[in-house]
Amino acid sequence: MTRSRAILAFTAIASLALATCLQVSSAPSADAASSAYGTCEDVSLAVALAPGQPASQVVWGTYCEPSSWAPGPREVDVLTPGATYNRIYWDWPVDPALYSYVDKTLQAGRATFDYDRVGTGLSSHPFSAAITIGAEAYVLHQIVTRLRAQLSYSQVNLIGHSLGSVISIQEAGAYHDVSRVVVTGLLHVPNVGAGFATTLASLTHPAILDPQFAASGLDAGYLTTIPGDRHSAFYSAVADSVVVSYDEAHKDVVPATDLSTLSTTWALPPGLNASDAITMTSRTAT
Repeated sequence: MTRSRAILAFTAIASLALATCLQVSSAPSADAASSAYGTCEDVSLAVALAPGQPASQVVWGTYCEPSSWAPGPREVDVLTPGATYNRIYWDWPVDPALYSYVDKTLQAGRATFDYDRVGTGLSSHPFSAAITIGAEAYVLHQIVTRLRAQLSYSQVNLIGHSLGSVISIQEAGAYHDVSRVVVTGLLHVPNVGAGFATTLASLTHPAILDPQFAASGLDAGYLTTIPGDRHSAFYSAVADSVVVSYDEAHKDVVPATDLSTLSTTWALPPGLNASDAITMTSRTAT
């Protein structure tokens, strides 16, 4: 049984029509895994990169509702991928029964919204220097706001991977509008791990010099991993070779300014770090 691609009746959650900035679309989706646990549809959102700017960028995402909701308030997990990844990361098509976070979350009775960050996947690719951690956090804030206002979610959880964890922390610390923050693939400075230097070294390769992106038209500020480096940059020696091969063939890009602004966000010491400012919007019984 596969996850249905029929148009979702988003009003199943709330009797609200979608605003034009949250549009169901038939555009090509990420490589979604099969699932018996829910119904999904691709959506596009018009977003701005900073308060007061026009909503001139488009973010593509996949919104999924579970077939059976967990008891209590309905929850949605907003899934932010890391550097050189897009929404495929959360709905991994290789052995999805083992690797798809979306499938497991739907099975648990929560909804998901996984998206291509601005500058990745099907989302807009503006001039790379316009994309910073602050801009990414503001985009994520707009996603959270629409899920609350248009779909009436009282419980919105941020789930981040690596750079996506930094963005999730920044959003939660700046806007105080989420219920939970889950951080993966990230430790605070200085406890980043011995492999961090290897990962950063691989992320110095201009995407336009890579055969996978040579015809993309991207500016030189978009980076990707050095060809053939993803195993050493992201995986252990015993990682599933099929997963690594798929990852290498479907890698994405990251703006250099996303990486350079880590020094003013994630790398700040306690007391100045955005994670110090995170507060809860609600508390539920466990």
